[in-house]
Amino acid sequence: LNDSSWAAWVPWGCDSRPRCDGGGIRACLGSRRLLFLGDSVSVGTFLDLCAALGGGAACGSARDPASVLQLLQSHETRIIFVPLFGIPPREGLANLFGKAQTAAAWELAFSHMNRTIVITSSGLHDVALPLWVDRAAPLSVYSSHTHSLRRLVDRSRAVNPSIEFMWRATSHSPFPDWRDCMVDGYANTHAGVVDRLNQIARTQANRSPPIPFWEEPAMMSYSAPHACFRDPVHHDLCGAGAEHMLRHNKAGRCALMRMGRYPPPLV
Repeated sequence: LNDSSWAAWVPWGCDSRPRCDGGGIRACLGSRRLLFLGDSVSVGTFLDLCAALGGGAACGSARDPASVLQLLQSHETRIIFVPLFGIPPREGLANLFGKAQTAAAWELAFSHMNRTIVITSSGLHDVALPLWVDRAAPLSVYSSHTHSLRRLVDRSRAVNPSIEFMWRATSHSPFPDWRDCMVDGYANTHAGVVDRLNQIARTQANRSPPIPFWEEPAMMSYSAPHACFRDPVHHDLCGAGAEHMLRHNKAGRCALMRMGRYPPPLV
């Protein structure tokens, strides 16, 4: 991921010609693993890469740090996805820092994740909070949580010099003519909100020593081939709910198929 071309990544959407193949991804990673800590937006990137790698044992999904460490024991596992910031109660970074024991468990796990690149991505759930959550000053809360994340990263780097971190920007998704959804209900359709989220995160990422900041294209909603969108947020062809990878819903089955996990292989 030191290749500057990654900063210009766009989702492959429905394009049947991936922009890089499994061999190129493996060559880029070398002996390193890739861990996505994200939500229903960043799972699209994971599924793109997983499909390029051929799915199967190369890809894994987990919900907690112990499960991630278990997956990393296999030399076949190259990339892992954890919907850390989008699982219930869906409060973004508050999912990590809302309980001290959760942050402590991840920090301990990071100390054992040798040769791992951790990509964190959160923003939408931090401002588009559930109705039952205190919505006072969400951007100020987000600023506090990114500061906590920065300190966690610094401590993890000190303990485990082989681990790498990257912060992925929140993407703009302006859909002016989307009739099936309430565009105003999606935080990333409001340019000022997205710009402020990225400004806050970038400030922490640029502190010394810096954390690489993965900028997205200005218009994520116009960047995927063949207009492969399910709503104003999700660019992947599997759509909302894919991050949970459950067999009882369409999006989950789609994700599992892209991972080579559905339907179950014949024995």
